[in-house]
Amino acid sequence: MRRLKIEFHPCAPDGRWYFSGPRGEDPHPEGYFITKEHYPPGLESDQEDEHGDEDDVCLERQPDMFRIRPIAERINPLLLGFASSLKRRILPMRDAEFMLFTWLTWRPSEERAREYLGSDDAPPSAKNGPVMFRWGVKYEASNIRGQGRVTWQVSEGWRPAEEVMSAFEYLMGGDGGNMEWKALKFVREREQDPSDFM
Repeated sequence: MRRLKIEFHPCAPDGRWYFSGPRGEDPHPEGYFITKEHYPPGLESDQEDEHGDEDDVCLERQPDMFRIRPIAERINPLLLGFASSLKRRILPMRDAEFMLFTWLTWRPSEERAREYLGSDDAPPSAKNGPVMFRWGVKYEASNIRGQGRVTWQVSEGWRPAEEVMSAFEYLMGGDGGNMEWKALKFVREREQDPSDFM
């Protein structure tokens, strides 16, 4: 295998999120129990009167998508696991590329958007829809000189834990000189091929 692209969900399997809001907001950090109240009502004739127009129901139930800042104690083990799996299985390979990424969206609820109004803490909102970006890391296996390359596309100013950095430096066969940091690029919709993005 010479190309592997792993897209992970921003919510971990245990119900906790890998990301928080720009100011560290992390409601329901341990997840919460889903009940029938979390699902939209059916649009049968008696419920149409209660809820009005179908578009109003959809707008009312838009998810509050605000999680764009990595939570170190949750994301670092995932990144370390990715680097460790590369070290164990594919270190001898040349001309190979491995990517771990997720798509994050900034489409806060009206209430949360008001809290951020006029603030530089969050990305600019699009007038006609959500703003998305891809967050992740790409490892390109050793080149002719025997060194690999790691490209990070993560939140500005954010860096993984030292043990994660060391694991990727070991993969590269160097001292971190082939580690590149790219700014997040905001888009209106997901690209079909994530390698075009990083």
